[in-house]
Amino acid sequence: MDIKIVLARSSIMLKFRKIRKKSEIIIFTRLLIQLPCIILIMTLIY
Repeated sequence: MDIKIVLARSSIMLKFRKIRKKSEIIIFTRLLIQLPCIILIMTLIY
């Protein structure tokens, strides 16, 4: 019983980690896309 619970917890943690990695990649790509836009806006203001 205890082993099954531990395995279930580890699998859930692995799933969460995968989701977290995917979300981090999405955030990183968004930042990369937004950076040039921000630079353009900054150059236009100054």
